[in-house]
Amino acid sequence: MDWSCKGLGGSTVTPDEVLALVNAESEASAKVAYWTLDGVVCANGVTYGAAYPVTQFILAVLPECTLPARARCLELLGQIAVGASCADAPDVTERCRAELWQASWALLHGLQFDAVNLAWLYVDLLGVLAESHRSFRPRAIQYLTLALTRQLPQRDRDMVHNTIALLQQLS
Repeated sequence: MDWSCKGLGGSTVTPDEVLALVNAESEASAKVAYWTLDGVVCANGVTYGAAYPVTQFILAVLPECTLPARARCLELLGQIAVGASCADAPDVTERCRAELWQASWALLHGLQFDAVNLAWLYVDLLGVLAESHRSFRPRAIQYLTLALTRQLPQRDRDMVHNTIALLQQLS
């Protein structure tokens, strides 16, 4: 992982900063770590070069993250994946999405078996992947449909239905 990649304002991220997020034991500590990273790797809809090693690191440990950390990690991955690449790293969003694509199995698994309150975060990431990977759409739709068998809150069920409808329109 290249930790010299630049973030907002030319700053960099350290492995210790990412570790603070993935090892956070409370929502409060996860939130502090999240905002430390978010302000460097993505801001105002722009994703910066520093997002790439952060994405790689988070995806490598995501299944082992604490529950409070996992929620914030998924949220950060979602922000990274939907941002426009900055001028200094014009392909960073594409590279981060490629890492997400490689970890799509973990996202599919998480949607089905992780805590119910995290479902919407998985739906968001799977929707982004399916939009950019046509061949993934049928599988995403299949798993999203399967997720409706879980006891999801109504807003999450609505999100699943909307994501399925969007992916079906794109197919």
